[in-house]
Amino acid sequence: MRQKRGTPGHKKLLESLIAARLRRDLTQTELADRLGVAQTYVSKYEVGERRLDIIELILVCDQLGVDPAKLVKSVAAVVRDSPPRVLGGGGRQSARGERKRTRRGPRGKTTQ
Repeated sequence: MRQKRGTPGHKKLLESLIAARLRRDLTQTELADRLGVAQTYVSKYEVGERRLDIIELILVCDQLGVDPAKLVKSVAAVVRDSPPRVLGGGGRQSARGERKRTRRGPRGKTTQ
């Protein structure tokens, strides 16, 4: 299950990480140096082009002096208040809400 970028929960996470970095008076480059990564790593997750897995989130939080559990709890509250639209797997949905499998025919056309 994956959230689209720009959902309220994702925005809350990014805003919280950016605010924490700024409170510590760190540039993206300084944070990247502490993490042992390129500055673009920090830039990409801050603008939502890259997602952090849970281990990466913990490491970033440690460098920012943020309790990861508290951060996740605050993001979870936003997610629960505005459930995200989830990107579904392949296939189409029938009128009854069931997923139909689709496959490609010999000329690339979709068949059922």
